[in-house]
Amino acid sequence: LPGAVGCITLQCFKQENGEITFIEINPRFGGGIPLAIEAGADFPLWTIMLGRGEQFTGEPDDSWDDDLTMLRYDDAFFTKEFAYGH
Repeated sequence: LPGAVGCITLQCFKQENGEITFIEINPRFGGGIPLAIEAGADFPLWTIMLGRGEQFTGEPDDSWDDDLTMLRYDDAFFTKEFAYGH
């Protein structure tokens, strides 16, 4: 995206003919941000710095961890014990 600044979450499909169709463009951190932060990419800090007009390289250095795996799952817990004071 020409001129885009900050974190952007893009969702798209690649068609059989190679064309890419975008279905969502959101100005937010995506679901993989915890992995990037754990690896050393401090996007929240960098976003604040951008907002303040401060300069930073954002380039990886030797302190980055490039051998991480992130696993996630969705779970739900239901109980009537806490609902409406019961």
